[in-house]
Amino acid sequence: MLSDRFTDGIVSHIIPFNEYKPWPSITDREAWDSVDEEFRLHFLKLAGEKIKEDFMVFPASVLLKAGQTDVTTDFTRIKAHNDSILYTLVVAECLENKGRFLRHILDGVWIYLDLPTWHLPCPTAMYKRFPAAMVDVTDPLIELWSSAMVNMLSKIYYLLKSEFDRMDINIGRRIYREIDKKIFTPYLERKDYWWMAYHRHYHKKMGVLYSINNFTPHCTNYVLESFLLIEENPQRRAMAVEKTMEVLDNYLNYIADDGWCDEGNGYWFMAYGALNLVLDKIRIAANGYVDVFDNEKIYKMGQYMCNAHIGNGYFVNFADAHPVNRMIGNMVIEYGMNTDNAGLKALAFNVSKRNDFRKAVLDGPVGFDKAFFVMFKLDDLYNRYSRFSDESDGIVTEHYYSDSEVLVARENKSYRGLYLACKGGHNDENHNHNDVGNFIVYKNAEPVLVDPGVESYIPDTFNKNRYKLWTMQSKYHNLATVNGVMQKETRRFKARNVEYRTDESSCGLSMSLKSAYEKSSGLIKYNRRVEFDRRFNQIKCTDDIELSEKSNDIEFSFMTPCRTSICNDTVVFYTNGRELARMEFESGLFNVSEEIIEFRDGKLSGEWNHYLKRLSFKINKPMSELKTSFIIS
Repeated sequence: MLSDRFTDGIVSHIIPFNEYKPWPSITDREAWDSVDEEFRLHFLKLAGEKIKEDFMVFPASVLLKAGQTDVTTDFTRIKAHNDSILYTLVVAECLENKGRFLRHILDGVWIYLDLPTWHLPCPTAMYKRFPAAMVDVTDPLIELWSSAMVNMLSKIYYLLKSEFDRMDINIGRRIYREIDKKIFTPYLERKDYWWMAYHRHYHKKMGVLYSINNFTPHCTNYVLESFLLIEENPQRRAMAVEKTMEVLDNYLNYIADDGWCDEGNGYWFMAYGALNLVLDKIRIAANGYVDVFDNEKIYKMGQYMCNAHIGNGYFVNFADAHPVNRMIGNMVIEYGMNTDNAGLKALAFNVSKRNDFRKAVLDGPVGFDKAFFVMFKLDDLYNRYSRFSDESDGIVTEHYYSDSEVLVARENKSYRGLYLACKGGHNDENHNHNDVGNFIVYKNAEPVLVDPGVESYIPDTFNKNRYKLWTMQSKYHNLATVNGVMQKETRRFKARNVEYRTDESSCGLSMSLKSAYEKSSGLIKYNRRVEFDRRFNQIKCTDDIELSEKSNDIEFSFMTPCRTSICNDTVVFYTNGRELARMEFESGLFNVSEEIIEFRDGKLSGEWNHYLKRLSFKINKPMSELKTSFIIS
């Protein structure tokens, strides 16, 4: 897509070093002096407190412990403390321009320059040539943390270069030397980082091949911007653009053409959102010569956010996705602008209000990019575009992702009524859960049947114990457990014969789920059809099961955050003390019970209001053939 279309003369198109100005540096006094007074007062007051705080160093024992145990709590705590001080003082210095915070900023920068490497120390055994616990200065790694680190340091140097040079010319030389050694030269010379996707790598901790994922656009976006901000050599700037184009081509070749983000809406920002940012940087760096925002696949990758948006800040959350995201941020706005997508612009302007952005910065820290977007771009964008943005432009009635086998559909072109998302797919997706055939239902943009999502990440989330975690198991999705057997991970456990059907009054997805379970389940046949009938405003899930021998160990699970009551053949779902929805089932066939899952995890507790409920429908007599339906209205 990139290298094929733009192979000639990249060097001649790259803009000079001093023309790349994504944000005003401290020398642009007109820009900084025009910043809203509320932000000025906020940052100067906060900086007056932060300058009294000492930066923390990273003892060798902290790096070693993280590498040995996979527990990075001490490392991340130190880094978060230091980053907060730096971010606040740098913005305050740019606003005030009196040199009051410069020496303390330099102390913080120096601590990072002295680190042997900039990557997160815990996953070194996954990436390193030699699997020792301690960070290895002979093997500089570029990954999420190190790319974010170089980007932060490059932005600080770009913003304050004139002041650092005035203090001592060797400050800038040291910053560039460490960045070049740890990031720039390895980025240009190496092709063995797994996320560059020149070839697939084996994931030692999970025992599978790496899935190409958000690492690629995330890392390339941060590293390329760092080159453009501080690399003065035109040849190396051009080389960085060309290398980034190569790596992004590898990534785009791996991503499904339909544009579905199998990592989920939360990771969309690090994946497709970051892709939009790095493509925009390439376009700017090449003075408009390299521009792929007219590409259909790029458009679809942005449109995902509209298609996955349920309403009221809820999103489809298969895999490790968040069900709630009421502050969708600048990336959605900028993607909508770059691809001229009216739906994305409507989603951004109507879900995230102007005051939401301002409040996020004032509640911070949010990082330089978001803060500067709000300070220098937000008001202009809202003034120019928001009044022309119709909320309905961002509402999608129905869409089927044929490559990823995901259907999303709603009752009408509003946030009222029923919403369905259903998936086929396989159990080796990015941030995979064993959830082939799972579906979720919302009504009036409120959850009825849900996907739990994922707890806060722990070491087991990314090793061979992943599927011992309850959120990864099919039993805790809206699926069946057969003869005590849940679905199994890896790509061969998948849906087959997936078929999407649609007409004026209904749509649906049918599939065979037999291949998602091991043979010990005794399944001869397991067909599922999930249908959205708009004539009767109902969603019907029909399961048709045949076993090799009779059994009464067939259990259907349904996950809900609602209070429920069960009477005869109906489950009533309540929210805020009122009836939200109903689910009808076959009377006399099941023993129905409830399992309350109370959260110890703060992340899930905040998303689902402290608990989820698993409704269990277990057949009450042995049978070898079963066809039954659940109808939600």
